[in-house]
Amino acid sequence: QTAFVAGLSQPDAVRATLVRGTAKKGRVIVGLRATPNKGKVTQSSLALAVQGHAICHLGSNVDESHALLTQATNLNPNDAMAWLYTSVWSQMWGDAEDAVSAARNALHLSPLDPQRYYFEMMLANSYLAIGDFERSIEYCKSSLTRNRFHLPTVRALLFGQYEAGHIEEARKTFQFLLQLQPDLTVSRYLASGSQSKTRQHGARVLSALGLPEH
Repeated sequence: QTAFVAGLSQPDAVRATLVRGTAKKGRVIVGLRATPNKGKVTQSSLALAVQGHAICHLGSNVDESHALLTQATNLNPNDAMAWLYTSVWSQMWGDAEDAVSAARNALHLSPLDPQRYYFEMMLANSYLAIGDFERSIEYCKSSLTRNRFHLPTVRALLFGQYEAGHIEEARKTFQFLLQLQPDLTVSRYLASGSQSKTRQHGARVLSALGLPEH
């Protein structure tokens, strides 16, 4: 099945810069933190997950990003963000069913999270990955009730509507997306994770709806 990944919450050009900046930091810096009052150094599951997520979007070292995310979930199986970022990796580079499982686990671990819209967006993308477009649309709409202008969710909704055959709804969502991000182009959408087939498929949907290449 074809997977889609909406990406991080920043506009594409800014996101690419942030991702590269995070990935360039040494693992000792972002993967470790000092334990208060004891002077010891312990690993942080969240820091490992963030670095793995950044490298995942770059697409330059897929195995390393997966290793970091696996290390994060093993270190703290209750870290919801680690599972959420693991879901993204599976959407882009791994198994779509694993993406759904990881995203559902993340939402289960943090059901009242103030960023629930973000969790629902990731789960929506996971359902896109397995071809369950109607359920993906359902989670996108739920997410948008909490954050109406979240670009990745709008894109995920667009992809779900298009693939489900709701072309008129997809065109309306496409116009709303352009209102929010008038400078969006296919090349900007592909600014990160362009090697991923899932990202490339999303680009083809945008192109089919009339988005310019540059």
